[in-house]
Amino acid sequence: MQHIHDCNGEGLVDYPNNVDCKDVNVWIHDSGMACSHDYSCPVCRRESAILQLGIGIMQPCWTCQDLGYVLVKKKEPKFNELLKRWFQLS
Repeated sequence: MQHIHDCNGEGLVDYPNNVDCKDVNVWIHDSGMACSHDYSCPVCRRESAILQLGIGIMQPCWTCQDLGYVLVKKKEPKFNELLKRWFQLS
C-alpha cells in the first residue's frame, strides 16, 4: 500500500532529506520454481507485482502489463551516434 504524506505546510512535518529504501520480502520455494513476495505493482498499487525469478526483476502486475506497462532499460546512444545526429541537425 502506498502512503502519501503532506509536508512543509503550516503544522505539517518537514520534508525528509533522506529516506531509506523499503525492504522487499521474497520467499522462494526450495525447488526454485515458485515464490511469493510482498511487493505491490508499481503502476496500480492494487495487485502484486510479477517477479521474474531468472533475472530478479519486478514487473507490473498482469493487468497493467496487458495495458502496455513494462519495465524496460533505456538504451543510451553511443557517442558516435550523438555526433551523427548533431551534424544531421546542423
